[in-house]
Amino acid sequence: MNLRNAEASNLSDSSLGSAVIIDKRGYLLTSAHVVGTHDQLHAVSDDSVAFVAKTIASDAQSDLALLKIEIDRELPSLLLSDSDASDVGETVIALGNPFGLGLTATKGIISALPRAVAGNRLGPLLQTDAAINPGNSGGPLINLRCELVAINTSAVSVGQGIGFATPSASVKKFLGRWLPKP
Repeated sequence: MNLRNAEASNLSDSSLGSAVIIDKRGYLLTSAHVVGTHDQLHAVSDDSVAFVAKTIASDAQSDLALLKIEIDRELPSLLLSDSDASDVGETVIALGNPFGLGLTATKGIISALPRAVAGNRLGPLLQTDAAINPGNSGGPLINLRCELVAINTSAVSVGQGIGFATPSASVKKFLGRWLPKP
């Protein structure tokens, strides 16, 4: 899903980031830096259905945030992979809404596991060469089994093919604290 500021005057305003459905009850996962201090965001599905997404939890340390949309049906959601079992060289696909262009997929590999980034207070990150651009933050990085390997976080702006994502091991810990039990 594409995320936009809830105070924006219309849905054509630029995108803040992306999110992924993590639970069939309407829970979305994104990056904390996408949510910022907002209590609500507009979540727009790939088929242009708009929802109000309420912030449930946000953790700057892991750069993860949990949102909730109200919907009267179950939603398809991604399964989490075990990022600790991922390998350097494994093929991954980054999904998101780069530069507000709409759903975009880029393919790459896992370049390094885990990667501590100098000056970054986040925990160890997964490094990928799949293109991660503004608007991709909060979107899923998936493996070829369509499992969530990580949440896209950032890219090195002066480099090419150096992107970072919060691994599913961190996602599992975050969800264990914040996602309500079914």
